[in-house]
Amino acid sequence: MPPPVVKTIKEEIYWQYAKLISKSAGFGISQRAFQMDRFKALRDGTIKWSSTIREWIKEHEKPDECIYCGSKGNLTVEHILP
Repeated sequence: MPPPVVKTIKEEIYWQYAKLISKSAGFGISQRAFQMDRFKALRDGTIKWSSTIREWIKEHEKPDECIYCGSKGNLTVEHILP
């Protein structure tokens, strides 16, 4: 459930993005202060939804597949970062 400061659908979307940013940063979803900071930055236009977050989501949706080339085998750090 979002905090009371989230009042519109647009703000709800920003809140969900803030939660993803928190999770991708390694904080999980328990760091409400960090999430609120990211929410405010998104809402105020200080930061934008980045491709880095989208890549992180793709990596977690298909953990056995390269998000860049679609390869399903021989996935190593060198495959991602040659």
